[in-house]
Order: sequence, then C-alpha cells, then structure tokens
Amino acid sequence: MGEKKSRKKPRHLRHAALRAARRSLVDITPENSHPQKQSPLFSVLPPELRNKIFEFAVAQCSDHSQPVRKNSWRYRPGHEFETKTDTALLRTCRLIYYETRTIPLRSTTHHVHSRRTPQGQAVGDHWLFHLSSQQGQHLYHLHDYMTVIGLSSLSKFVTVPHLMWKKVTWTIRASLWPQWFAHDVAVKLDPHIDLRTMTFPASCQEVNLELETLASMTEQRELLERYAKACRRVRLTRSDVTKLSLDSSSCLEYTWTGPPNGSCTINTNTFLNHLQNDGSDVTLHVIRLCWRSPGSSREYTHYDHLNCLKTELAKTGVMDSHRSGSHLEVNSHIYQGIPAFFHN
Repeated sequence: MGEKKSRKKPRHLRHAALRAARRSLVDITPENSHPQKQSPLFSVLPPELRNKIFEFAVAQCSDHSQPVRKNSWRYRPGHEFETKTDTALLRTCRLIYYETRTIPLRSTTHHVHSRRTPQGQAVGDHWLFHLSSQQGQHLYHLHDYMTVIGLSSLSKFVTVPHLMWKKVTWTIRASLWPQWFAHDVAVKLDPHIDLRTMTFPASCQEVNLELETLASMTEQRELLERYAKACRRVRLTRSDVTKLSLDSSSCLEYTWTGPPNGSCTINTNTFLNHLQNDGSDVTLHVIRLCWRSPGSSREYTHYDHLNCLKTELAKTGVMDSHRSGSHLEVNSHIYQGIPAFFHN
C-alpha cells in the first residue's frame, strides 16, 4: 500500500489562517458586538461588579489539585502548586471577549528558565518571543529561574522590544552555584555591573533579584552578601530614561526548607548542592532585593491572584552578621520591618 497522504495544510496557509483569526479578534468592539441586554450580567450588574466576576473567572491562580514536585526547579515558597488559567469564558460571546481579553496576560506570572544544550550553548528561541505586539503590551510578571549568570542571561527575556513587562524577577537557585565555584567563575562575577548596564522596558514597575544558597555554605553566603551589597547601590534604567530605585521596605532575607540534598531537576538533569548524601531536607538562605517605581503597586498588581513572591511559608528573619574569621553567625527570628542587613 502506498503511503497515506497527509491532510495537513501547508505551513504558510496555516499561518495565514492564524493571522486572519488574530486580526478578527483585534477588531472586536462593543459597537460591532451584540449588547447582550437579555443577560443580567449586562442589563443589571454595574460594570465594576461584572468586571470583578470576570477577573475571578479568568485570572491566573494556583491549582491546588496539582502540587509541584519538591525536586522541581520551580519548587520554593509561593510555588508549591501548579498554576492554571481558564479562558473558556472568553469564547462565550464577543462582548465578554472584549471585556476580559487582557485579564489572562495581565494576571499571569510566566515562570521560565534559560535552557541550554548539552554542549552548554544557550537555546535562543522561546514561545514568548512570538507574542504579538498587542499581547506584549499586557504582559505582567516574568519570573526567570537562572541556569547561568551574566548580562546575556539576565536580559534574554527583558530587552525584547515588544515584551512590555510590568514586573521582573530573577531567582538564582542554590543548585546552580557548585558548577560556578568548581570552575572558579562565581568569584569573578559582577551582577551589579550587569544591572547597571541593562535597559528595562518603560512599562517595568518592579524588579526583584533573589540570591539563594544553602544556609550551611558559609563561603557562598558571604559571596552573595557581597553581591547584594553592591547591587543595592544600583539604580535601574528604563527605556524612557527614568530610574527604578531600591525599595528597602520590600528587601528581605529568609530561610526555607528545601528538598533532600538541595537538588532540583531541570528537564532530565538533576543538580546536587549538598555535601552530604543522607536524603535529608536542607535549609536554604535567600537574599531578595527589590527595585520599585514610586507610588502604589496596585495599578500593576491588580489582577495578581497568585502572588508567587509571598513568603508566608518561609522562615523570615533579620540577619545580624558578626564575623569571626570566616565564620558568619546568624540570628534569625520572625520580624516586621526592614532587615538590618539593608541598613549597612
């Protein structure tokens, strides 16, 4: 028997159909849509209440039926469950689509990590790069789990012109440091220089940098504290030449209990960051720096139902460092206010 012919349309025809569909969605307005006056949603409820119902229906939220694996590269405080976004409501009618179309993007935290090939080369393409300019205007939060450190990695998703992020977070996981220390690279890094030379979107209102290591690794912790001390003097530049200054009230240090051996899995690779192999959980220490525009954050966080940077499950504390030789003594307790580290 001869080979069965594929019924799939040529790629250029499929792409043309997709572009036509996107254009038809962009053209939807209340004027060319049915007014839906037969529905109490539009004939009885005020717009403010209707929009609040739509927000709870389609905004990104945690899916408590799908816990994140403890050895996942995304598992940490505030990231214990997978996320979900239900967009079925947008297919109800044209008018509802018009009123809800931006909520999914305006509420979503995009969790990414900069992938690399087995040869160590960066993988350049990502589906975020293929968003339209209209979609890019409504992007909310990028949370990048770093697999490498340097200007090219920090800027990969941030400096793309049509991706207009409101909030950016980089998390440098503890499991990534051993390979840098093994090759004597970590001590040569200057993240504050990378931050100073970067240009953020004019839309960016908040930037967070998390530096994480094992609480037991004194050398790594001392290095990260030096990084943090240098970074907190930096003011970040946006494309409209305005600056983002460090918000000391949002900077903090905290500890949390991580997976056995401090391991995390990225695709099929598992990185270990614990000197012992006893299968016990480990304590991880995190320094978080935050740069923010002046004024209320509600304008850009309004649809954030996930709040993935919350630290209720972390043991948050003030770090009082008293150096005796190379030893760093830490006094940690629950606190309200600004960590003492940031008053130095």
